[in-house]
Parts: sequence; C-alpha cells; structure tokens
Amino acid sequence: MNHKLRPFTARAVQHIYQKSIDGGVVFYNVVDRIVFCSVVCVMAERYGITILMSAIMFTHLHHSLIANMKSKMSKFMQDATSVYARLHNCHYGRKGSLFHDTFGSAAKTSEKKIRENLAYVANNHVEKGLCKHAVDERWTFLPYYRNGFPFSEPITLEKASQQLTYAMRFVARRRKQKKYLKYSDWYSITIGLNHVEIEQLIDYTISTYLYVDFDKAIEFYGDFETMVSAFDSVVGAEHDIKEEYYRFSDQEYVRIGKILKEKGWSPRKIYEASRDEKVKMANVLMNRYQIDGLALRKYMHL
Repeated sequence: MNHKLRPFTARAVQHIYQKSIDGGVVFYNVVDRIVFCSVVCVMAERYGITILMSAIMFTHLHHSLIANMKSKMSKFMQDATSVYARLHNCHYGRKGSLFHDTFGSAAKTSEKKIRENLAYVANNHVEKGLCKHAVDERWTFLPYYRNGFPFSEPITLEKASQQLTYAMRFVARRRKQKKYLKYSDWYSITIGLNHVEIEQLIDYTISTYLYVDFDKAIEFYGDFETMVSAFDSVVGAEHDIKEEYYRFSDQEYVRIGKILKEKGWSPRKIYEASRDEKVKMANVLMNRYQIDGLALRKYMHL
C-alpha cells in the first residue's frame, strides 16, 4: 500500500499488519523476539506511538496503535522493521530485506470496531493453535500486565546471583538510556546463567521493555478481567486488510524447529545452506515426520 494513499484518521486505532519479505519465518526463537521488542519499545517512544495490543507471530506481526500523524506512524514502522532487520541480518549472516517495504493498515474509529480489532490481534496465537487463551500467551504480552515474572520465579536484585544482577542492571540501563538490545548484548549478559536464571531474565527484559499500553486498551472494556473475558468470547475480525491465510497450525513451526535443532540445523544454517541442501532436509522432514510442506517452505525459506 502506497503510504501517500494510506487511509488515516488521527487518534483512531490503527491496525498494522507487517509480514516478512517472502512470507517465511523471521522470528525463530525467544532472542529474536526479545531484540525486536526492545526495538519496538524504543521506536514507539521516539515517535509518540501508543500501542494498545500486539502479536508477534513467526512470519508476521500485528499492532493496534494510536498515532497523531500518519508520517509518524509510517516512520515508526519503517525504523522498527529496518533496525530489527539490520540486527537480525548481522547476527545470522543474512543479507537483504527482511520485511515488505510496505505494511497493511486500517483505521478503526467506532468503539465496536476497535474492540473487534483488539480481540482479533490478541487472538492471533489462539487462531494459529499456539495457545487456548490469549491471556496465557507470552507474545501477546497480556501475562505481563500484572505480573513481571509470569513464566519464571520472581526475583529481586538483592537475591539474584552476581551474573544475573549484572544482566538485569544492564537491561535496565539500556532501557533508561532509550537504547534497544542487540543480539550480542543478550548473548553476552547470559553467559554463566543457568536455565532458571535465563527464564527470569527473559521475563525481566520483556517487562522492562513492555511497549503495550494495556491501560489504554482497557478503557474500551472497563477492566482487565472484562477485556480478557471478551477475548475468550469473541475472536474478533479484520475485513479491511488482506492477510495471508493458511490451514496448518503454527505448532508445525514449533515441531520443525525442534526436529531441525536435533539434526544440527540452526536458523543461521537455514540462511547459509544451499537450496539443494534445504530441499533434501525438507524432504526428510515431510517423509519421516509428516510435516506440512508449506510450513517447511516458510520455515526454511524455500
């Protein structure tokens, strides 16, 4: 969509849909998503963007946001995706665009349409078979509204190990400086941490860089419980943006990732491997594990 022709209503809730350049996977793991979240947080603050709901999927992302100028909304999306693409490419040894140059957007002005859109964005993971309730999914960020450590043991700096204390202070300092995290930052601060501590640091980092203003979203429902109950009752709808639909569950991506990891295939290897090598491995997964062919093509960029 040409940004000059993009419909825009100031202070309306804008549904943003951004997909990868080839329709393939761009968020392979937790670190990809953490780096992206930190970038979005910094850029949203820079351009005065209020994000009411968000969903980070494997191949695309959704935001329900408010911007007072179309140019700021466009600049926010341009900078957030281009900065992340640069970090992603540098880490994985990849070249070229990661996302489409343009993104889909649709203005929601009535409260009914806004609620429909918030439910639609929140339920993306539910619809793709990744969870039963939107409030349970980490990458809707809903679990972080009232709990800084929803998927790990709560911890304070006074009780943390020296390594974890350093990592938490590093994250807090970067956030205070309005700087995003790089892949090298994450892998550096997690050296020496055990599994439990890494899970704690993941929660702490997401909470620190939480960019969704749930209080603003709640204004359309009254309270948090009513909002999440509405998400359970209504899937939501989007008729103004053309999205790519496919039949398989996103659990296929989870399965593919686990199998490839067992076979020594990392995201970096996927990017570095020749087409023949990827086709050969894809055939193994289809024949031996009955993996969906389209899911494999998207995961392995075939």
